[in-house]
Amino acid sequence: MATCDMGHEHDDLAPAPDPEPAPVIVEPGPNENDVKIAEIDAEARIETEKLYTEQRGLELEGEVQRLRGELSGMREVLGRLQPPEPPEPDPVVVPVPDPAPPAPEDAPPPPEGDKPKSESSGSGWWSGYR
Repeated sequence: MATCDMGHEHDDLAPAPDPEPAPVIVEPGPNENDVKIAEIDAEARIETEKLYTEQRGLELEGEVQRLRGELSGMREVLGRLQPPEPPEPDPVVVPVPDPAPPAPEDAPPPPEGDKPKSESSGSGWWSGYR
């Protein structure tokens, strides 16, 4: 029996043997064949994506053509449903007569000198209104 630091007695246990270390698996690095396989696989993916891209482009082009056809059909129907605009009338040009020279009797009278002031030129409150 052994006494621990706390003062308790314990059965004397033998130290446990160290567990066996886990085996280390060493994977070999890529060799020339693995690199060639990866290159071929990458090229195949690129070609596949090119084909998908080309196919999607053709699908989109077809859809655009279909939508253009629908739009032209709608415009044609709307053109048939709307009444034609009435033709604009030709503008009427009215000739403007030349002004006649003034007649001597229509001439304004010549100004007469100073007019006499009225007799009641008051300086009162109403003088500003006369």
